[in-house]
Amino acid sequence: MDLLQDIHNKYLGNISVIIPIHNEKGNVGKILTDWVKTPWEIIVVDDGSTDEPQDVLSEFEPKITVLKNPTNKGYGYSLKKGIKHASGKWILISDGDGQYAVQDACRLISFLDDYPTDERPDMAICDRRVKETPIRFIGRKVLNTIASILCRRWIPDLNSGCRIMRKDLLKQYMPIICDTFSFTTTTTMMFIIDGYVVEWLPSKILPRAYGRSKVKLLKDGIITLSQILWIGLALRTRGIRAILRRWRKSKYS
Repeated sequence: MDLLQDIHNKYLGNISVIIPIHNEKGNVGKILTDWVKTPWEIIVVDDGSTDEPQDVLSEFEPKITVLKNPTNKGYGYSLKKGIKHASGKWILISDGDGQYAVQDACRLISFLDDYPTDERPDMAICDRRVKETPIRFIGRKVLNTIASILCRRWIPDLNSGCRIMRKDLLKQYMPIICDTFSFTTTTTMMFIIDGYVVEWLPSKILPRAYGRSKVKLLKDGIITLSQILWIGLALRTRGIRAILRRWRKSKYS
């Protein structure tokens, strides 16, 4: 089947696809073979890989732009670097481990494009359909539930690594978005809490062909929880803090 069959983009405008990689030499070539068939800007951010992915990436230049971090700076850091270089009005991010089908990622574009301009969501996320170990399942549900309470809306998939977002909205959060795996978690919460429209589209997860997940369950779970609480409470208390600042200014002026 043609990759672009039934995929359309008549109204969204320019799109930039950002793919962060760290030691994904065995996986990134397969997904780039599909991505370069699309008409969109493709940016790969190599986050200090030690498996020498340039051998693979060079096969796709100049159809892709490759940015490099001299050392492992972090998932969020790499995405922010890609966003700064992106020219598109919309930013689509997809992980470089090959677990998100390019076809599913492209469906997000058609999904948004089908909306009237004044009703279009500001972010669309792949809602993963994945089998997990009981510990991972419970951990993810706990984090989703806490974030949903703070956002006052049920969040089907808090930190899916495949999503498309308006760049102009995303840029305003860049100074406070973290450099770690919590990039996806915090951007989901920021958009929802600030009243932007976020929707989900069901998506399958493909098995890894090479390598293992970089996510460390306990360590990254604790970091994600701290980011959920920090972002949620910070954004929810902005109004109160603004009133207190004005009160202190008037009191001591």
